[in-house]
Amino acid sequence: CTAAQSDEPDATPRIDHIHGIAEDPRGDDLLVATHNGIFTVTPDGNVSGPVGGHDFDAMGFTVAGRTLFASGHPGPTTSPDLGEGNLGIIRSDDGGQTWAPVAFTGVEDFHVLTAGPDGTLYGIGSSGPELLTSADEGVTWSKGPQLEAVDLAVTDAGIHAATESGLLHS
Repeated sequence: CTAAQSDEPDATPRIDHIHGIAEDPRGDDLLVATHNGIFTVTPDGNVSGPVGGHDFDAMGFTVAGRTLFASGHPGPTTSPDLGEGNLGIIRSDDGGQTWAPVAFTGVEDFHVLTAGPDGTLYGIGSSGPELLTSADEGVTWSKGPQLEAVDLAVTDAGIHAATESGLLHS
């Protein structure tokens, strides 16, 4: 399960496992979060990356406005400043070229991370099944109800959670 680089120079990376997909806020491309970083896919299907050379395991990934948010585990060349063991919440304001730690650095790994239409972040960390929310770009988080979801989508109509027992809506 990886986005693999070929040994051949100029070869297109192959994406084998995807954790998240979002529109690139800077254009028409898609950003694809994988075990080996975040890759760009153009409308023509061209794949490049990982963006900024960052090889972290982007287990959780979302876009709020023009800001990228991610969580997961460091890769072989990930700076320890982003977190060791777990990345917590990290952010990029330049399309993934650079990343900075925001919260839970080294402590938490969000496999579920999404942004609502108003920019509120929603996530479920590895330390417990509580739904966590942040209205300040991931700096502080509030605990909500327990929710064993594998994915979340937030729209103007509410929160949609994919669970083992089916789709839930609040």
